Amino acid sequence: MSNLIEKKIDSTSIYDGIIVKLFKDTIELPNGNKAFREVIRHPGAVCVIPVTNEGNIIFVKQYRYPFKEEIIELPAGKLDKNELPLDAAQRELREETGIISSKIIPIGRYYSTPAIIDEVIYLYLATDL
Repeated sequence: MSNLIEKKIDSTSIYDGIIVKLFKDTIELPNGNKAFREVIRHPGAVCVIPVTNEGNIIFVKQYRYPFKEEIIELPAGKLDKNELPLDAAQRELREETGIISSKIIPIGRYYSTPAIIDEVIYLYLATDL
């Protein structure tokens, strides 16, 4: 197995926003060469897959500014400070759909854009709506 680890040498804050923070890091590559990485730090998020008793999945329509359009998506949102992912999943489901689930099951997590952002999205399956 090859060593692919990149070692951070230095980090410069570029932007400190309400939700995200942007850094320019100087790194050392496995071969000893130096390079730069622009990294967005994010507090994390949840995504809920609400499934009805009939087996239908409930989606929401949201206007998303970066795309300048409404898109269809699963209920989701960022973690609030010190919020547990399960609590955020229940909150987002309620806020975005008005639905309360008596059974929310964690099904994993994924990294949406791992080349530039450290956001971890926690996935949940919601049944018994």
